Amino acid sequence: MNKKVLYWSDVEELVANLIEKINNNGDVFTHILTLARGGYVPAALLGHGLNIRSVHSVCAYSYQGSQRGDITLEGACPDLDDTRLLIVDDLVDSGETIRFMRKQYPNAKVAVLVAKPQGEDQADYYAQKASQDCWIDFPWEKN
Repeated sequence: MNKKVLYWSDVEELVANLIEKINNNGDVFTHILTLARGGYVPAALLGHGLNIRSVHSVCAYSYQGSQRGDITLEGACPDLDDTRLLIVDDLVDSGETIRFMRKQYPNAKVAVLVAKPQGEDQADYYAQKASQDCWIDFPWEKN
């Protein structure tokens, strides 16, 4: 498996790319729902860039370390109007977590920083593609 390290400047560039794509598409969102933990930083930056103050989170994940498993949802999904909802995460890999979230919020759109081929079709917006065998290290994951 190859590895790609992203730095804070890369993340800022990827978020700027997402903001441009969203604005060019004409979508206007009133809420962001981020997936803990990887989506926190992109959601905060997108919230500022798109002037969205209503930012919520849910803990839904399929990875334990580097091992993928079943989707785990901790707590309840917030009751949000999904017609103007943007779901945000750092990465779409297999697409399973995003598919799960789309069942909860069928009218929402999804934005991620990085999309891999198996999950790319689950993201309405992504800033960068990566190969399926690439492990992405985001700056907030470093000790």
